Amino acid sequence: DATTACSAALAKRVDNLALFRMPTSVIYNGIDSQHFADQAGPIPEGIRTPYLLNVGNYVPRKGQDVLLKAFSQIAANYPDLDVVCVGGTDNGSWLHYLKELASQLKITDRVTLLENQSQSSVAGLMKKAVCLVHTSHNEPFGLVLIEAAACMTPIIATRVGGIPEIIPSDDFGLLASPGNGDEIARNICIVLESPSLAKSNAKTYRDWE
Repeated sequence: DATTACSAALAKRVDNLALFRMPTSVIYNGIDSQHFADQAGPIPEGIRTPYLLNVGNYVPRKGQDVLLKAFSQIAANYPDLDVVCVGGTDNGSWLHYLKELASQLKITDRVTLLENQSQSSVAGLMKKAVCLVHTSHNEPFGLVLIEAAACMTPIIATRVGGIPEIIPSDDFGLLASPGNGDEIARNICIVLESPSLAKSNAKTYRDWE
C-alpha cells in the first residue's frame, strides 16, 4: 500500500529506482530519548577522560579512519584527549586495519577500540564524551545522532545521506564533508575551545528533538 524510508535522502534513492507506482513517504526514525539517557551505565574500566566518541560498526563506510587521521593532526595540542570507538566487530578486517592505522599514526596509546558494548554502556559513554564524532561516508539516517542528542552530547558529523535533515544548522551540531579529515579536525577544535557553546547547541538539539 505504501513505501516508506527513514529520510528524504533515502526516499529519493528509492524513487530513482522506479520500482513503485507511488512516491516514497518519509517517516523518520526515533528513540525513547528519556529511556536511552536514563539507562546510562558506568563507562568501561580503563577509559580515560576527556575523550572523543565514535559509535558505529567496524566497517569501511563508517569512516573511523577519518577520525583517527583527524585526531592525529591535533593530538599534540591536546595531550589529555583520547579517542574511544564503539562498534560491532563484523568480520574483524576493518577493526584490524584501524589498529594498524593507529600504530602508524603513533596514537595507539590514545585510542580505544571497544567491541560489542551493551546499550547501557554506549549511553554511559555518550554522557561522558566531549562530543560524538560521526565520520560516516554513507548514512541513510544516523540514529546514533539522536542517541547523542538524548544525552545532550555535542555532535560533529559528516554531511551525507539523511544527516543534514536531522542536523539542519550549526545550532544543533557541526557538519563536515565526508572523508575530509581537515574539516573534522577543525570542528573538533571548535568544540574543545568553546565547550559552553557546544553544550548549549547540544541542549538546543535535545530540546528540539
